[in-house]
Amino acid sequence: MTDGQRDEDAQLRLDTIKQLLNDEQIRIRDFVRQTLPKSDAGTELVLSRDLQRVVSELGELWECTTSLSVDPQDASVPAKLGAHLSLMLAEAVSNAVRHGGASTVRVGIRKTNEHLALQIQDDGHGIAGTACKYEHKEHADVTTLGPVSLRGRVVELGGSLDVRSSPLGTELQIRMPLA
Repeated sequence: MTDGQRDEDAQLRLDTIKQLLNDEQIRIRDFVRQTLPKSDAGTELVLSRDLQRVVSELGELWECTTSLSVDPQDASVPAKLGAHLSLMLAEAVSNAVRHGGASTVRVGIRKTNEHLALQIQDDGHGIAGTACKYEHKEHADVTTLGPVSLRGRVVELGGSLDVRSSPLGTELQIRMPLA
């Protein structure tokens, strides 16, 4: 077997593994979607109260310092969106600690009539590569760098994700429509 054939064989194996991972991610996302509340009728999640609990638990779990600020303080969202937010925060904090070596993660949420904006900043060593932005029209691509599952969830909800990274940390800016 020549070097070229070995390289081609290795690339085929990598492509197969990437596809298997992508398929598994879709399967897991479908499972999670089935566990989310089926109806938002009258069920609201108060961001400052309910997500504070989530952010605090994530800090304990990942042994890092976390903080949450919400504007306005009494902002609420449908429970179904709140479940998605909890999962997005869980991924963001775990990625910051596991991949970036962060010891501090700050979360800011701002709600307007039209959209919900999240800003997640950490003090880790950043993500290799340059800054990138993903819009709701784009699909998650398992071959690219960055928070693949988080990106997929944001895109699925019709939002956008802006990733800025440096050796001093990473900042995620998520913007989702509320209508």
